[in-house]
Amino acid sequence: MLAWFSKKKKENAIIRQKGNVCLNCQTILNGEENFCPNCGQRNNINPLNFKIVIDEFFGNLFAYDSRLWRTLIPLLISPGKTAYQYIYGKRQHFVNPFRIYLAISLIFFVFIGIIDTIVSIENEDKFTLHLVKTDSTGLYKIYKGPQLNSFNDSLATSLKNTPGFRKKVQILFQYHRHNPPQSTKEVFETLHLPPTFWNRFIQDKILNFTKILEGESQFEKKLFSGLSLTIFLLLPLFAIVLKLLYIRRKYSYMEHLVFVFYTQSVFFLFLLLFTLIYYGFGQHSYVYLLFLFLFGIYLYLAMRRFYNQGIVKTWIKFSIANMAFLFILGVGIFVLTIISFILY
Repeated sequence: MLAWFSKKKKENAIIRQKGNVCLNCQTILNGEENFCPNCGQRNNINPLNFKIVIDEFFGNLFAYDSRLWRTLIPLLISPGKTAYQYIYGKRQHFVNPFRIYLAISLIFFVFIGIIDTIVSIENEDKFTLHLVKTDSTGLYKIYKGPQLNSFNDSLATSLKNTPGFRKKVQILFQYHRHNPPQSTKEVFETLHLPPTFWNRFIQDKILNFTKILEGESQFEKKLFSGLSLTIFLLLPLFAIVLKLLYIRRKYSYMEHLVFVFYTQSVFFLFLLLFTLIYYGFGQHSYVYLLFLFLFGIYLYLAMRRFYNQGIVKTWIKFSIANMAFLFILGVGIFVLTIISFILY
């Protein structure tokens, strides 16, 4: 019976025919190579079929998976060691730092998007949100009938007597705070504004801003969607900070960047783990405080091992580096907010 199954397995096995030319890069082969020495593609001239596609898919998957675990485990349990070994030549053993960062950050932001969708659906099932118009502060106060007409006329008169960008923004904002939703044409006719491109642009952005204040927009999601790209673009600036802090160390800028991308990959792994804990065990705020504390310890140990300096020097540079990164991140988020609002 075993012999019969073995025979059937051999009959169903893919017989790979090797060629004398690589089909991918046209490198000349001697016909015996299993893989092209130039591009690494398997030397196989069989017509493409389903078995070949599946076989190559799982072969590449497990090959990448092996390198992935060889990278992740020491990356997590030995802070700074992976980056140190990578810059000193042990590169085939580990996943490229830029590739693993992109993969982990993508998984994180997709996962957070899924969680946000699930939470939004649950909230819609449990609660009905009502925006309450109040008169105590004047915010969202709606005048009616002649009172509203008189208020709008005063806005139009004020805009006419004191033209200018700042006044125009103030008037349009007041108008949308006190009036029910209207078309752009109705707003311009009431305030006697010419429908120029610039006026339409200001009107559109102020309308979006009032929706954000009322919680009726998806601006936060749009802002969050650009955060991954923003952090990716800011990391090279953080590498410059490390280059300046360790200017006496003979590390190139690219070697600092390798360290940054590996440690930032761990940041997203930790954040993903603690986000799971946060939503799985009652959404307690101390979960993220614990995350910041543990990642701070990790980053300190990584800097000490990678740059090989003493406790005090590492602590001073660790503190400066974190303050610099928070400043860079703050500026980046501010710019992202402005750009997102303009394009929203």
